[in-house]
Amino acid sequence: MRLGSAQSAVVKGDPDFAWHLVESLILDEFDMTIINEMEVDHGLTVPLSLMFGQRDAWPCPVIPLCVNVVTYPPPTGKRCYALGKAIRRALIVSEGSARGGFRHGRMSHQIHGERCGLINREFDKSFLDRLTSDPEGLSRMSIWSMCAKPAPRASRW
Repeated sequence: MRLGSAQSAVVKGDPDFAWHLVESLILDEFDMTIINEMEVDHGLTVPLSLMFGQRDAWPCPVIPLCVNVVTYPPPTGKRCYALGKAIRRALIVSEGSARGGFRHGRMSHQIHGERCGLINREFDKSFLDRLTSDPEGLSRMSIWSMCAKPAPRASRW
């Protein structure tokens, strides 16, 4: 994987685990797109830099799993929650070294349109707190309530 035209640390994958993951997700009724090479952006390199500092190569393999958040229709909270549970099942039955995952970005952040660049910190904090305390409740949130205009305290990055 490479970062567009900018210089970035080398990002190595884990093809064996990637195949296990995609096969498991397909058996769980998710339609997966498989690619052998992709350009990555700040959505991957920023969290890796925060976790490991600047490096010539990241100390762990990476399997990017992209979810449509740009083109209509976006997935529902229920669908994303089911995907997370399916990924967990794939991780539990896999063999080998310990694995984990992360998500980068803010829940209220939009990359285009009227709210481009606006962040609702209160909503983001509440959402992250509910990921552990009430994930089923979050999964029932409508797409439209997540896209509602930010609170007056919303700020740019």
